[in-house]
Amino acid sequence: MNITRENIGPLNDVLKVTVEAADYADTYEKKLKEYQKQAVLPGFRPGKVPAAVIKKRMGKDLLGELVTNAMADALDKYMKENEVRYFGQPIPYNVEAYSYDWDNQTEFTFAYELGLTPEVSVDMAALPKFDYHTIEVSENDIDEYITNLQERLTKETKVEEPANETDVVFGDLKETNGDLFTGETFYLTEGNEKVKAALLGKKEGDVVTFELADIFGDTGKLADTFKIDEERALQVTGPFEFTIKEVRRAAKPEIDQEFFDRAFGPGKVTDVEGMRTELRNLMEREYTQESDYKFDYDVRNWLRSNVDVQLPEEFLVRWLPTVAEKPMTDDEFAKEMTNLKRYLRWSVIEGDIMNKNGLNITMDDLQREAEEAVKAMFRMYGMPDRDDDTFYKDQAKRLLESEEQRQRYLDQAKNKKLFAFFKENLGVNKKSVNKEEFKRLIEEETKEAELLDL
Repeated sequence: MNITRENIGPLNDVLKVTVEAADYADTYEKKLKEYQKQAVLPGFRPGKVPAAVIKKRMGKDLLGELVTNAMADALDKYMKENEVRYFGQPIPYNVEAYSYDWDNQTEFTFAYELGLTPEVSVDMAALPKFDYHTIEVSENDIDEYITNLQERLTKETKVEEPANETDVVFGDLKETNGDLFTGETFYLTEGNEKVKAALLGKKEGDVVTFELADIFGDTGKLADTFKIDEERALQVTGPFEFTIKEVRRAAKPEIDQEFFDRAFGPGKVTDVEGMRTELRNLMEREYTQESDYKFDYDVRNWLRSNVDVQLPEEFLVRWLPTVAEKPMTDDEFAKEMTNLKRYLRWSVIEGDIMNKNGLNITMDDLQREAEEAVKAMFRMYGMPDRDDDTFYKDQAKRLLESEEQRQRYLDQAKNKKLFAFFKENLGVNKKSVNKEEFKRLIEEETKEAELLDL
């Protein structure tokens, strides 16, 4: 086995691997004998097929398999022993220059090119101080939150008044000259304008007549409504009578104990002052997450803009089409290349910071991330946390069996460790802002990022 390495461009090397007969001959002969013992071919007794026949039928495929496996193993071993750091995967190089005669050749040379990962050294001491914006929770913010809570927790109540544009109207819908009958509900905030116009101002007990086209756009909808087949639906011509049984209206709840229990859980809040304190604490946590996100973004943005990371661009142009799921247009290729280079530059910066500062990710970190994801999923469906963590641990282990999920939680764990490192080790200018001021900062930052294509 012989391996040579040649530089062909900036951060672009070629590895040539020559597989010689000594690297595969013994295994080749051994495998042929195994096949001979197992072979069952017409005209020969089991296990008595001549070696020449076995070699003619299976030798070429076996040789190709052994040679390519030996090449791949040698390439992998070389890169590990020599700590070759590279992007993506090696790709075949100058394929036209290499041909193989599997019947007569005994020595085979393969060439692969690599896009090398550059060496960078991020000097954390050179970073400037970054603004950390603490968003103050105002009394007006709390008032708005309470109003939003009331809107989310509205309850429909029956009213005796005529229906208005926000009401829900329940009733019985029947075919005037036939036997079709069903209960029906009309939401006046949506639906077609003819139905809405006919029901506005109507109240319980009123009867409204609709033509077929007023409420049924097609026979499929009519069939679904009355649970009949489409053949029967085609015979229906209308009209229809709708008898209003009830008008319901969304009412903003009073701020009382029932409201506290619905919003915060039974017994957790018992008065307005307690509600405002609970909301202030909740909003401070939410605002802190937004402040943390902006601080983290600002640091990363500075690093991306100020740390020079060279890339093997010519290699990447050749490599990207080999991993694309389908052929790309020029515009698609340009967009993918921009995203790829942004990702690779950050991965180099991130790797240097984490390696130099001992920010290692362990399986315990991945397990924690997966467990938190499981808990969040169950909370989303309104299920309380369990006292026994065994359930979450088991579910997390199942998630981590997926390579895609492992990568997801690896990225999350890295992001958290990097953020904690930034916040602890970088200089910070603490500034207090209100919600509107912070919103303007984000809008300005977003516009700048779009201009710079960050």
